[in-house]
Amino acid sequence: VAVSDGGDWLRFTVGTDGEGRPTRLGALRQGRLGGAGPGKRDSDAEEISRDGDGWLVAFERDHRVWRHGSDLSQPGRAAATPPALAGLADNDGVEAMTRLADGRLLLNSEGDDRDASSPAWLENGTGWRQLSYPHHRLFRPTAAAARGGAGVLGREREDPRVAGRALRLVRLA
Repeated sequence: VAVSDGGDWLRFTVGTDGEGRPTRLGALRQGRLGGAGPGKRDSDAEEISRDGDGWLVAFERDHRVWRHGSDLSQPGRAAATPPALAGLADNDGVEAMTRLADGRLLLNSEGDDRDASSPAWLENGTGWRQLSYPHHRLFRPTAAAARGGAGVLGREREDPRVAGRALRLVRLA
């Protein structure tokens, strides 16, 4: 399952060979995220993360996280987010999001290219704990996936306008 920064969702299956390597895509379905507006400000979805039997979708520009049921075409409802999210610049919103094994939600902003780190937040049961995600050169966080009790796998990318195309995976405790 994926989302686009134009407010669309996409579902597909991945076929694999005997060693588990991806070999084909199938059963493609797509549609509009329920409740996403027509303009970039209202539809700039950046990350999707499984949440129980539904989904969480993070948006930038109009910074927010929506909770959707299993049908992403149905309107979502607002999920709790840290108040500081509203103060981020348009293109510096949540790019990486995952629900940890203990149930807490981790949100990570892409951040500003001029800063040494990106703001991140971790649910702590009564609100949000502010964290700082250090940048390595021009790499910025763009996705996250919880790995059970083994931490988080993060994906980072370099800004292609500055350094060319590069991705890396990082393991976070």
